[in-house]
Amino acid sequence: MDFLFEWLIQLVIELVGQLLAELALEAAFSGLANALTSRVGRYAVGVALGFGFGVFWGAHLSGNAHWPRLLWVSIGLGATAATMALLRARTQGWTRSADTNGWRALFVFPWRWPADRLTGFAFINIGLALGIVTTFRLGA
Repeated sequence: MDFLFEWLIQLVIELVGQLLAELALEAAFSGLANALTSRVGRYAVGVALGFGFGVFWGAHLSGNAHWPRLLWVSIGLGATAATMALLRARTQGWTRSADTNGWRALFVFPWRWPADRLTGFAFINIGLALGIVTTFRLGA
């Protein structure tokens, strides 16, 4: 009888745990979906993802004698994209062009990206560089 009672208690605990986890995941994905519907939300998610990978990469390469090359590449790409975004916003504004919506946007060359996409790319690279800088430690 004790076995059945313990099994029922474990079943209830498991169900409650799974329900709470499902609610937490639902809230997280719903919040992420809401964030991705706005331009600022997409920028924030891009910075967070870039920073997260930068933290991982900086910690992974920590102890080397030189700063990771990805740091310099991300700084260069971020600065170039930010400059292009400013120039593009001055001439064309912040609106998206018709050929950069949907799946076709994946195959557009970067020099044809609208200002908002270039800005997002710059923010991702800024987050990546900041993540590397925060965790990387030079070795001897």
